[in-house]
Amino acid sequence: MSRYAYSDLILEAFIEFQRSMTMDEIVEYVAEMSDSSACEVRLQVDNTLTAAWLHGFVERDNDLYSLAQKVKRLPSDSNLAYR
Repeated sequence: MSRYAYSDLILEAFIEFQRSMTMDEIVEYVAEMSDSSACEVRLQVDNTLTAAWLHGFVERDNDLYSLAQKVKRLPSDSNLAYR
């Protein structure tokens, strides 16, 4: 199993809602999209968010997580770029 198994769903949640989110909201989204319970995905989501924060992809303000400003959608296609 991948170390950051839910990174794609976490990124999808940020793109879908386009706002800062609590970890509980992200966990619920990942659980729903992966047909798992929140308890099953919580630790992996927490680990992935922590790693993303440490590497500068995610910002944390109190209990709210958001994509870092340097991670933005390219206007020419639907891929994300790290700048």
